[in-house]
Amino acid sequence: MSLALATVGAFSIGTAVHLPPSDTLDLQVDLGAKWVRIDLNWDLVEPAEGVWNWAPVDAVVDAAKQRGLRVYATLGYTPAWASTGDRKGDGATNDVPVAAKYRDFVVAAVTRYHATVDVFGTWNEPNLGQFFEGTRDEWITIVYKPCIEAVHQTCPTCVTAGPEVATISDQYANYIQAALGAAVPTVVSAHIYASFPEDDAAAGVTKDSFYNKLDAHRVIPGIYEGPLSIRESAHAAGHDELPIWITETGWQAAVGNAPALEAQRKFVQRTLDAMQTRGWWGGTIYYEASEEHPGGAWPDIHYGLALRTSDPDATPLDDFQTKPAFEYLKMRLAAIGPATDAGTVDDAGATGDGHGTSGNSGDAGSMDPSHPAGCGCGTTRGADALPLVVAVGWLARRRRRS
Repeated sequence: MSLALATVGAFSIGTAVHLPPSDTLDLQVDLGAKWVRIDLNWDLVEPAEGVWNWAPVDAVVDAAKQRGLRVYATLGYTPAWASTGDRKGDGATNDVPVAAKYRDFVVAAVTRYHATVDVFGTWNEPNLGQFFEGTRDEWITIVYKPCIEAVHQTCPTCVTAGPEVATISDQYANYIQAALGAAVPTVVSAHIYASFPEDDAAAGVTKDSFYNKLDAHRVIPGIYEGPLSIRESAHAAGHDELPIWITETGWQAAVGNAPALEAQRKFVQRTLDAMQTRGWWGGTIYYEASEEHPGGAWPDIHYGLALRTSDPDATPLDDFQTKPAFEYLKMRLAAIGPATDAGTVDDAGATGDGHGTSGNSGDAGSMDPSHPAGCGCGTTRGADALPLVVAVGWLARRRRRS
């Protein structure tokens, strides 16, 4: 499969939706973003060996395609029957799986969804114990490499994204480099929840900023040097040609908390502004579309761009209270207008239609042609980027972030 390149706009922005009711997808259409990230969870679709339950995923994928949305599906987690052991005693989902069984699941998922899922992601945040309790090498050998290889062997034209690491602590750069050394995805994907120095004086000084995670690691001469950024890690692994997608990012803001709501709106603004000057940054997925609170579900999680206020019904848009960040993103996407395809990126990550695989990418990935799409951090490596959108969900493996 080839994905069209686009300027920052509907085809490069989205939300995480997990496995939502259909009205959440209607909310996504109203937002104007074209991508959703869903959970294609192994423990859900194969609860017992050889017993398949595709219905929840089928429903969301079919509903998304009916609405003209593109689907990014992350492949995980371990069902109890395929576990090699519950090392942490916290349930099977983060267990190291039996390698052959996991590969069989990937093959089955790709066989079923190769025509309807636009990108297959590789496990969620494997460098965090709550999502994968094995070592880095176990993850690469048993999960990551077999996943990339199984997708491409089953569907040579399918697009893969990995390694889906959280940019937390000091090991994520090692995970990225080791992963790219083992198997090369179409897209380098990772998650960032750091703040921007424009809004946080400590960002980039006493803690990593968003930019430190993204493209230029933090250095305090003679005192401190942090882990390489996502982009620097890809460069160290010898893969400047790969576009980078931030497949989770966001800011918490509860309805009624005016300062937090404005901070969330600014966070969306900062990511869009930064993205439009970096042609290798191909997509952003905001966490998340909506907070699904009725019935007591995750009432202390406030990353949503909207808050569910009623159960799904025949009039979907009044089921949510949108936040200023939602309205701002909707306004920015509407102001850009329909995205214009600027080229394609195939499953090898190479760009076509006149776009080179190194050097400045000009303004092909820019919202504003007056801003060249260079790195902005002293580097100009990289190819034009793939488009992406972010999705929010219903059955998410949600986490509490500080």
